[in-house]
Amino acid sequence: MFKKVRNYAAQKRKIRVLSLDTLQKVNSIVTTVSELTDMLSSMAESIDSDEIKHLTEAMDKLVNSPEMASN
Repeated sequence: MFKKVRNYAAQKRKIRVLSLDTLQKVNSIVTTVSELTDMLSSMAESIDSDEIKHLTEAMDKLVNSPEMASN
């Protein structure tokens, strides 16, 4: 009887340790995702549509230039 109680207590401790470890890992993942989201949000705010338009126009001119055409 005492052995069963002791085994139960040991299993309960293991479960508690594993649960705490899992929660810490989940917290780490959530923190990382949150930081990435914040970073992407700030990057999206800094992108100017006029700059993108200017860049694509410049790329189009470069690609369509006669010097770039293969003979």
